[in-house]
Amino acid sequence: MEHLQNLLEKYWEGTTSLEEEKILKSHWKDQPGSSKPERAIFEFFEQEKLKTSKREFEIPAQITNSQPSGRVVHFRRYVFSIAASLILLMGVMWTISNYNQSSSNEVIVDDPETALQITKEAFALLNGKMDKSEKAIIDNIVHFEKTLIFKSL
Repeated sequence: MEHLQNLLEKYWEGTTSLEEEKILKSHWKDQPGSSKPERAIFEFFEQEKLKTSKREFEIPAQITNSQPSGRVVHFRRYVFSIAASLILLMGVMWTISNYNQSSSNEVIVDDPETALQITKEAFALLNGKMDKSEKAIIDNIVHFEKTLIFKSL
């Protein structure tokens, strides 16, 4: 009995050999009155092994008779590889052209007063965004402190 227990442990670890699994299957098959879960599992495996598919598949004659020749398959593969290469090349070219167009966002200002005005507007924009994010952080900290109060109770 201890030998079977050791085999079961090896089975659940996935380290049994096929011969050891056959020993386990035959043991649980020989004990019909047993209600252990292992017996049910091995019975289930045996029942599933006996099942076969009752569905029959028919392949239409059109498909089986219309196999392309080796040259046609080779030509198709060649054409598809060229098409894929061209699509990839066009994508790379499109990306490069868009990158070059979008990277020219420079503004050249000769007047110092205009440059100062643009700089003040940029800092005002940044300040507004910083205020919004600071407010969001403070709200989250207050919410976090409330949860800590409930957690400590």
